[in-house]
Amino acid sequence: MNRKVNKRRGISLITLVITIIVMGILATAVILSLNSSGIIDRAHKAKKDTNYSSAKEVVTLARADWDLMTDSEKAESGNSFSTYAENRLIGAGFNENGEDSYRVSDSGNVVIIPKGFVASIYEGEKKISEGLVIYETDLKTLESTEQEDAMKLYNQYVWIPVENISDFVRRDGYSDGSLQKIVSSAKATEPFNKEVTIEEETITLSKTNDLTGEHAEYEKMYNSVKKYGGFYIARYEAGDEIATGTYRQPGEDGKVVSKKDKVPYNQTPWGKSMVSTEPYDNPTFGSMDGAVELSRSVYPESSDYTVVSTLIYGVEWDAAIKFLSDVQNPDGIKSNIYIYDSTNMGWYGIINSPNEYHRTGIDLNGSKNKTKNIYDMAGNLGEWTMEAHLTDKRVVRGGDANYTGKFFPASIRMGYTTIQSASLLGFRVALYLK
Repeated sequence: MNRKVNKRRGISLITLVITIIVMGILATAVILSLNSSGIIDRAHKAKKDTNYSSAKEVVTLARADWDLMTDSEKAESGNSFSTYAENRLIGAGFNENGEDSYRVSDSGNVVIIPKGFVASIYEGEKKISEGLVIYETDLKTLESTEQEDAMKLYNQYVWIPVENISDFVRRDGYSDGSLQKIVSSAKATEPFNKEVTIEEETITLSKTNDLTGEHAEYEKMYNSVKKYGGFYIARYEAGDEIATGTYRQPGEDGKVVSKKDKVPYNQTPWGKSMVSTEPYDNPTFGSMDGAVELSRSVYPESSDYTVVSTLIYGVEWDAAIKFLSDVQNPDGIKSNIYIYDSTNMGWYGIINSPNEYHRTGIDLNGSKNKTKNIYDMAGNLGEWTMEAHLTDKRVVRGGDANYTGKFFPASIRMGYTTIQSASLLGFRVALYLK
């Protein structure tokens, strides 16, 4: 009798173990299934959206209270609505980690600090109106790092506010103080949507024939800017993490960074052609990734970061120009505004100068090439954008060191064929929030 009981108990234990194993396998399968279907990602996004909406509600209530406060009460709160609102956010449990961290402008715009980044703690980099800088590191590390070292060690981006989506449009640039009228004369398009002939084959890029991926990318970027009231722009021209010497040699397998004092990516084509972003086979240098794919590689949509990186779009460059439109140029000619005339506010004609090798973010005459914390929007390297010029060129912005700030200010447009590469041709990354 006892033997039968023991045997039954043994069978029960084996069955239990098998059941646990099967349940574990099923649970893993369910998790993998949920993940592959995007349910988990959607849940994370829903949480972020809820937190953002809640943060905006806190700021809205803070604004109502602020408007009722006396001048002495405002003085006690720091004489700044943004400081008052951010303290209210902290009191409500926000601003505690990368996913729930926000900054507020004096106008009430709520800015998300992306996961993996922290808002700058350094003077001159904290205010949205002056160019809010974020660093790709944690707060403890940033607090223990000198500002100049942090600028060289960690990726940095600057928030470009777009508080009204109707202002998020492309604008004509300037040359010698006059409008170029490239946009208004329909000589530039974005996203690119025209018929082109490649090797005797006629191809039209459109939403249904999105060979470069830019139509889908543009739509996601635009909707993000509309939802969150802005985007981030790289503080510096794209640099190479591992390159040494004077210029980045094409073919080096480096990582694209936005850090100070790096060898910039130059000799970089836009891509293979107007309808392809594949690597371009250069007889001299071999296979070369273009600016589009290099930019997309920094923070791809599949990464854990809550931002997506792209080559800067023309509309984003113009939003940055609008943001900089109140920057004065004491040496300028038209209304003394930097975007009309960037003379002495960018590296032009820099041979035998302290930055003759065009390294990223090197200060010019007391950092005159830094406008609202963004370096070298004018001069140094010409910068590829996603915008198309006519049907056979992509648009390059910001002039380069071969020209002058009078004729080639920060807002200028130039057209280059996509496979063109030169020592003074680079690019800049932009980020939109997921």
